Amino acid sequence: MSQINKIDKVKEKIKKLKEKNKEKKITKTNPNTLKTRKNSLDNFEAYFEEEFKEPSKDILAQIIKEEGKDGVITLLQAWIYWNSDRGLVPRTIRAMASEVKKQIPKKIEIEKDDLEYGKVIKEARGIMTSDMMEHFINHCDKKRKARRVKR
Repeated sequence: MSQINKIDKVKEKIKKLKEKNKEKKITKTNPNTLKTRKNSLDNFEAYFEEEFKEPSKDILAQIIKEEGKDGVITLLQAWIYWNSDRGLVPRTIRAMASEVKKQIPKKIEIEKDDLEYGKVIKEARGIMTSDMMEHFINHCDKKRKARRVKR
């Protein structure tokens, strides 16, 4: 057996191992993660259908060709505002945007500061009083109810 045949066999084995690893990686991904990815991309497509009546790939290709990075950023920002108007919170939009950005060609690098998602409003929480604690204890499941400690 010649040296070239051995090298070809090794290359073939490496190729098969890479394919197996890809398959394992896909099957190991949490189903909820896959569902979130699909929902994000479906949301992006819904935006294009509503605003442009065309699929996202056609519009993206056209914008990349004509306007480049600035056009893509403007488009993504419009999508973010559209989702915000629909009532989605900034954290959700940010998570969806991370999936959508993966669909954009690598030659267009979108920086962290290029997009504005809005502020996350945190609700102020007060100190829990003993009356509040008693209310929670009295209304929890009897099987899980904590024993009251007498003072």
